[in-house]
Amino acid sequence: MISSARRAASASVTGRTVLVGTVNTVLTPVGGRHPRPCGRGRWAAGGVAGGMSAATRLRRLDESAEIVVLERSGHVSYANCGLPYHLGGVIAERDALLLQTPESLRERFALDVRVRHEVVGVDAAARTVTVRDLASGEVYAETYDHLVLSPGAAPSVPDVPGVKRARTLRTVEDPDALLGALAAAPRTAIVKVFGLTVAVTGWNGKRARAAGRDHRVVHTHPASHAGYYPGAAPMALKLVFDPGSGEIPGAQAVGTEGVDKRVDVIATAMRAGLTAPELADLELAYAPPFGSAKDPVNMLGYVAANLADGTTQSVQWHELEEAVAAGAHLVDVRTAGEFAAGHVPGAVNVPLDELREHAGELPAGPLVVYCGVGVGVHTATRLLTGLGRRVANLDGGYATWKTATAAAA
Repeated sequence: MISSARRAASASVTGRTVLVGTVNTVLTPVGGRHPRPCGRGRWAAGGVAGGMSAATRLRRLDESAEIVVLERSGHVSYANCGLPYHLGGVIAERDALLLQTPESLRERFALDVRVRHEVVGVDAAARTVTVRDLASGEVYAETYDHLVLSPGAAPSVPDVPGVKRARTLRTVEDPDALLGALAAAPRTAIVKVFGLTVAVTGWNGKRARAAGRDHRVVHTHPASHAGYYPGAAPMALKLVFDPGSGEIPGAQAVGTEGVDKRVDVIATAMRAGLTAPELADLELAYAPPFGSAKDPVNMLGYVAANLADGTTQSVQWHELEEAVAAGAHLVDVRTAGEFAAGHVPGAVNVPLDELREHAGELPAGPLVVYCGVGVGVHTATRLLTGLGRRVANLDGGYATWKTATAAAA
């Protein structure tokens, strides 16, 4: 269709040319017939890319032509092939998909581009189109000398069981509807991969960023049940929550056991409208072979509550480099043996049990403190805060930093 538009635009363009963009209603002919291609006077083209290709080529061929583009949707030029990657969070910013805007097309090509304007009728004899301004509701007639139709297409949704829950992905507005549907009805999934169980519910951080949603993230690394009882296995939990309302968009978990029930509990809490801090108050089944007195879900709630009320400040692993560049100093509060086995470059080691004694020896300025999995660091953070220091903890501790930086390398 692009080549058709280019061939059409290669003809004479003397006079006023109107290009009709996305049309989701049937054009009503006036005078008993639809307009048809007729030599050099009127053309038909199709598709978003086709319509804008025709418009810009017309301008290149004739600087004096008056060119009007009428587009039903809110965007006149965008990379619709990139929409799935935007929805999945690979392309985080929506603006990266917007190739041109009415303003940029006016400045570069002197085009009169009108988005949210729907063409509802064509009078071929009078050479006019009937246009509805979708913002104001105004209906008016637009004259033309040449008419290019680029109505595109509408997605075809098959009539199959469950189709009422289906969503289409074609326009820039469609990801909003999809994300809204996911937020309203979070899905929970679980798989087994090389001996590890991976479970998710609702949104992840990438999806929240893609939607432009304000959010905080909590990483923890609890045991599947009481650590003193034989067979306890480590898990990695991640909770995404809104720092203002406390709403939980989603969570993820990885481990060899105990992962399924933690994600099921969070999914149920999301459905019930519980906030992240309210996870701390859940009464969950407990015995040493099955859980801890403070379940890993409760612990997520405690951490979220501390962040929400300002008791604790945190830095994510991917924010650490920027924090250090801004003058923060890293403090590792694990034992000397743990520090020697591996640590974040640039950190100084002051074991937690010696921190009160040596706090005065720490470098001046803001501190980022971490431990192995983000548990003991809370004690360190509160101690140093009580001594008047500006402190943040490295969320998820060394375990999260090590895993995440290795994956990003």
